Amino acid sequence: MRKTKLFKISIIVIFFLIFIFIIINRYQSVGEEVRIVEVKDSSIIVEDLSKNKVEIRTPQIVIKLIENNKQYFIEYKYGVFRKTPKLISITPDY
Repeated sequence: MRKTKLFKISIIVIFFLIFIFIIINRYQSVGEEVRIVEVKDSSIIVEDLSKNKVEIRTPQIVIKLIENNKQYFIEYKYGVFRKTPKLISITPDY
């Protein structure tokens, strides 16, 4: 009887820890210097210094200010459950 109760409690604790781990690691933020490859209606495609390309969701108001083939420093976040990263901030690289 006591072993089954201890087993149930340990299972609950394990599921709780897994849940907390997923919540904590849900979003990752990245900041890097990039070149804008393409500006779309609701996203931008950027190329980092290693020539890796990433598509990033971008607010409509910001899209109008971004120019192709210009260098920018951007910060974006991506999560476990999201396919496309989301732009947090962007500043021109002079």
